[in-house]
Order: sequence, then structure tokens, then C-alpha cells
Amino acid sequence: MIRFLAERCNLCGGCIPICPVDAISLRNGRLDFSENCTDCGLCVPICPHGALLDENETSREWPEIRPLHDFYDIVVIGGGPAGSTAARKASETGASVLLIEKKRVVGIPQLCGEGISRSGLTRVLPDIRENWVAAPIEGAILVSPRGNRTTVKHPNAGYVLERRVFDRDLFGMAADSGARTLINAETTGLIWEDDHIVGVEFDYRARRRQVFGRILIAADGIESAVARWLFHDNRLTESDIHTAAQVVMSGVEVEVGFPEFHIGRKIAPGGYAWIFPKGTRRANVGLGINPSLPEARKATAWQMLSNFIEKRFGGEGEIIEIAGGNVPTARRLPRIAYRNIMFVGDAGRLTDPVSGGGIATALLSGAIAGSLAAESLKWKTPEQLESALGAYSNIWDKARGKQLAFYSRAKEVYSRLPDPELESICRFIDERFGHGSYDGIDIPGTLKAILRRRGLLWQLFKALFPGTGRSI
Repeated sequence: MIRFLAERCNLCGGCIPICPVDAISLRNGRLDFSENCTDCGLCVPICPHGALLDENETSREWPEIRPLHDFYDIVVIGGGPAGSTAARKASETGASVLLIEKKRVVGIPQLCGEGISRSGLTRVLPDIRENWVAAPIEGAILVSPRGNRTTVKHPNAGYVLERRVFDRDLFGMAADSGARTLINAETTGLIWEDDHIVGVEFDYRARRRQVFGRILIAADGIESAVARWLFHDNRLTESDIHTAAQVVMSGVEVEVGFPEFHIGRKIAPGGYAWIFPKGTRRANVGLGINPSLPEARKATAWQMLSNFIEKRFGGEGEIIEIAGGNVPTARRLPRIAYRNIMFVGDAGRLTDPVSGGGIATALLSGAIAGSLAAESLKWKTPEQLESALGAYSNIWDKARGKQLAFYSRAKEVYSRLPDPELESICRFIDERFGHGSYDGIDIPGTLKAILRRRGLLWQLFKALFPGTGRSI
């Protein structure tokens, strides 16, 4: 029997087209399951938030190849890029590591444009496997609200990944390095002892389990249960997220090597629409919108994506995959290191607030946390351990945090800009980058130049210091 957990559902609708008997529909602001449901379970792994559970699955046993111990030096919750990287980096030092993943199939579903810069990937993974890459990125095409196109050439800029393959390989690399890995295991709570967090509870193989560990790494995504259990002020507001809709299309005309970014309040208010070519006539197509804006209340992200696809491709192509959900664009958690826990990737809200991109930051935060966790095991008392792990915040801020904090303020300004201002910014980018080839682009410097040239510095100042009056 399929059980629906309404409190986890964000009504993205990704499960609806998956059902082979059309048993799922969206009615009156909630999912409705008809009597046609055959309990096939195809919808369960599609949900990015774990809102659908296959209760029949708990009665099915599969081989347990390695015994599960009661204690591990480090327990990692979540097997995405951040968690898998943290587990690999820690276990490479000889630490005993348990990696817990709630999905039955790692890497499915994916809500991601799948693009990453070359530096963002090689900084953590210098040896790139061919099967990770769907297509190279050699530049980008920016399309203004009026449809004016600017092509920026940037050879060897990055890659469009095959996230299913990439995520599964990272999970496997963690196992290869010595980590104990579990799939279809959902963490249900923390274990406390004398005011210290000493382990986790989770459901695995049809029963509740407990495992103890000295250090926990939370990599459980935007919906981080660990953060909810620890921080009462952890709720994301509408302005802290982008609601995204995404498909993979086949049979479409795209320019391989040049992702497209379409901006405008009618296209994707507060966000942008993207096209990441994944090869000849195949592309990842999607958009993200700021749900707090008035324009975003007039239509859903899916309706806006349908309009965009019709406008861009004119009825050409077929949809072969579908995904939807939320992307964190808020500033990071105030405490990404708390007691003996570190938060990585989306769980720590360590994403690029402007682009919503999170692969590179997931890899980097996971690598930092995994290495620091292993290094900190030498400390014996909980107080010493907490002090050692506290360095994570400073290390992250130096590595990427300060830059992302600036991007967060830039995002607040961008979300408020009307189309005429966006059109002017596109003209500026065309003048600056549209007539040459570049080995590297100083993104923070470019943002600052845009703010100065367009007279947006005052808006940024107000974003930095809310409540500022014009009399200053």
C-alpha cells in the first residue's frame, strides 16, 4: 500500500505523470489517490521529499552483505554529492564511517540543471570520469526579457553532468573507500545522552535501528530533518526558496556546449529559465521562480515552464523525464557546526543564491566536513570535539561562504528588478562579454560593475541594511 505524508509534500506534481494507471491527481490543494492505484510503487522514488512511502517495501527482505555495527566514528545522513563526498574523505583516513541514504535508488529523482564549472568539479574530484559528463560547457547564451541573445564564449568552462550516474558513482566511491553504506534507510531521530548527541535512530529492513557515533554529518537536503530537530527557527520562508520545474527533452534543437539562460519577470519571476544541452537534440530544460513575488502567484512553475517550452521550441520535441521541487536560495544556516554535528550541501543551505546551483558547493562542503571530522577524532571529550568542529564555519566562510553571502544580497536586488532594468543589464553584459572569448570571468567583479553602472548600489545597500531610509 502507498502511504501519502501530506506534511512532506510541496505539490510539485512530479509523481502524477509517472503513474501508469492515472491514479494520482491534484485536487483542492492536495494529492488525491483513486481506487485505480495498483500499489506498483513507481511513484515512491520519484518524490524528492519522501512524501510517498511503499508500506509493502518494509516486508521485503534483501541480502545483508556486511554486518551493521553498533558504533561508528562518523555517521553521515544523506547520500547525495555532499554526504557521499564527506563519507569518502573521512573513510580514506581510516575512520569508521556509516553513510545512511533514505532512497532506494541513489541519484533518482534529480531536481538540477546538472551544470557545474570545471573548477567547481576538479577542486574536489580532479580525476573526471567520462561517464559523468553528458556534454561540455564552452560558454553560455543569455536571453533578455525582449528576446535579445548574447553569446559568451568561455572554452573549457565546465560540464553538463549525468547526475544519476554521477551521484551513484560518488556513493560507490564512498563504499570503495571503506564506508558502510545503507540505502532505503530513513533517519527518524537523534539519540541524546546526558545532553550530548550520541547517535541516530533509523528505519531499516523493516525495523527501527539505533547506531552510535562520535560525529554526525547532516547531508539530508533542503528538507533536513536534522536541522528541524535541532533548530526551532529553521523554517524557510517563500523568499528563501525558488520553486522549480524541470524536464529532460529529446528531439529539440540546441547548441551543444552553450547552455541558455532566459530572464524576465514574465518568463521566470525572480529567477530564470534554463536549457542545458546534454548532447545532440537532448536537453535539461527548466525554470525556477521566487514564489513570494506577485507574478509568481498568477501561475505555477509548471505552467510557466509549459509556456516557456512552447515559446522556445514551438511544439518540437518530447519530454522523457520530469522533476519538480524547491531549491534553497537563502543564506546559510546560522550554525552549520552545532555540538558534534556539521551541516553540508543543501542541508546547510550552502547553495549559490543567484543561480540556485548546489553541486559544487555540496562537493566542497562535504570534502571540508569529512576531512575535518576525521582530523577531529583525536579529541577525547565532547567539549574538545565541539571546539574542533567549530572551525568548520570559518573554513567554509574563507572557502566560499563570504562570496555566497554577497551573492545572497545580489539575489535580493535581482528579485526586485523590473524587466527594463533586466534588459539594461543584458545590454551591459553584451557590451562587456559578447564580442570575444574568455578564459575566466570574474563574477563578483561583474556583479559589482553592474551595480555601479546601473545605479543599483543603493538597492544593494538597502538589502544589506534593511530599514534604511533615504534620509541617510
